[in-house]
Amino acid sequence: MGAAALGGTACDLHCQVLLFLIPRDTREDVLLSSPSWPWLVSWRASSSTARLAARSALLGMLASGTPLAADGLHMVCPEGDEEAVAALVKLAKDGDDSGRMAAARGLGDLASRGQKTAEAAVLGLLRDSSEGVVILALGAAVGVVASRQKDCLPAVRRCLQSEDSAVRRAAVDSLSAIGTEVGDKLTMRHLEAALQDECRWVRVAAIEALVKTVCRGERDAIACLQQRLSDEIWTVRQAALYAMAKLVEVGDDIALACIAARLEDPFPSVRIAALEALAEAAPQGHREALKLASGCLHDIEPDVRIEAVEAVVRLAETGDEESMTVLARCSRDDEDEDVRAAAEGGVGRL
Repeated sequence: MGAAALGGTACDLHCQVLLFLIPRDTREDVLLSSPSWPWLVSWRASSSTARLAARSALLGMLASGTPLAADGLHMVCPEGDEEAVAALVKLAKDGDDSGRMAAARGLGDLASRGQKTAEAAVLGLLRDSSEGVVILALGAAVGVVASRQKDCLPAVRRCLQSEDSAVRRAAVDSLSAIGTEVGDKLTMRHLEAALQDECRWVRVAAIEALVKTVCRGERDAIACLQQRLSDEIWTVRQAALYAMAKLVEVGDDIALACIAARLEDPFPSVRIAALEALAEAAPQGHREALKLASGCLHDIEPDVRIEAVEAVVRLAETGDEESMTVLARCSRDDEDEDVRAAAEGGVGRL
């Protein structure tokens, strides 16, 4: 019977037999035999004695030059464990590329927010020469660095200037999560710059981060999003539409006009996003928005027509006879069974 199936004293005994009777030259292979750390799962559920034994073994492996042991420490150590964090800090300072990457992962999993030694190590890794280390450190900083740590945001912002697009994307993700308050103007300016990035995925990440950072109705942010509605990449246009739906004030005529223009986008996914944004940004009963949504009931793509049905239902007021007539015609005449069913359901909802 495997260790994971045992509990209580039997589990403790089984874990310690596994730990201490496995020959030292093969112990590492056993402990690291699976990304899911099957043996450590058992130790984590065991008594403190068994967890301490596993902790000691992992720290020993780390000290003897096995950086992958860092990935298992959080499963057997309490959060903020000083000795384990110190070992990871040493690895962050002295390890090779793979060691520093393991240290960044381990610190992100184990260290407490605001733990000074861990903070300093993560901030140091943000200046590492290895892009892989920096990306992992950016992720670790989100959970480790205190929200008001004065050196953190400048370090993350420097990463926005990296030549590596993956680093810039990770920096954008971190920038929106590390100690920023909604409405933070300085952070918003850095995100606005990232919206112009040459990499599409950095631009998408900046759009998504902007939603987390700015207040609804923030004109400068909305103006930046409007520019991205004409981006050459359809995924960026789609992301900008979803963001517009969350940030524009309901009934903003300028924003509605920008959204409406994308109802004729060549990509169906963008047209669907435009319909969702239209239904979100227009007030109920808005006749022009209803007219635009109804027009999309004739779109060539069935998925777009289904979304158009939903938009009409959301925009129309209860009992709106004109909208009910439009949907009833669609439920009768559309060539697609799913569209007809959606339209029939829409009539019932109105």
